[in-house]
Amino acid sequence: MDPGIERQPTILIVEDEADLADMYFTWLKDDYHVEVYLSGEDAINRLRPDIDVVLLDRRIPDISGDQILHEIRSMQLPAYVVMVTAMEPDESILEMDFDDYLVKPIEEDDLVDVVDRMLDRQRHDDRLRELFQVVSKLATIEAKLDGKSRQQSETYQQLEAKLETLWEELSTDALADEEYRSGTLNRLETALSRLGATR
Repeated sequence: MDPGIERQPTILIVEDEADLADMYFTWLKDDYHVEVYLSGEDAINRLRPDIDVVLLDRRIPDISGDQILHEIRSMQLPAYVVMVTAMEPDESILEMDFDDYLVKPIEEDDLVDVVDRMLDRQRHDDRLRELFQVVSKLATIEAKLDGKSRQQSETYQQLEAKLETLWEELSTDALADEEYRSGTLNRLETALSRLGATR
């Protein structure tokens, strides 16, 4: 792929009912690279790190959705997993490491919205990782250069500007999700306080 072209997000649909799988595919295909698997075995065989979101039915005849979810987490894949199922949630879901849960029947807006929210979280996580990288670099530079040298360093000034930009992004749109807000703010404050301690 041309490095200048942004990769299209990959969505994995695991649904044994072909009509439903085709409908989900139709709803998403214009905006994403979508793969459909009607069996759990086929889905597991196609798991890989570049999958962004998995839409997973719990009732898959050959391998249950719960088992597929466990496999995804055991492989430490970065994919966000949304259970899309006719099974009403009960206490059994408390130990399940999914990112969202939709109960069938669902509408197109429901599916599009949950995929968008998962991808938003992914982008926010990418920004947060980048912020920690910038903080680490700034701390390293500050440990080696005195104040005058830092002010004269173009690289240092660029990193300072990048830190400010990332902070602003993560403090506005990236924190729009209330459920996501608390943990992100805590991690941001910890990173920035560590940097401040080196100054």
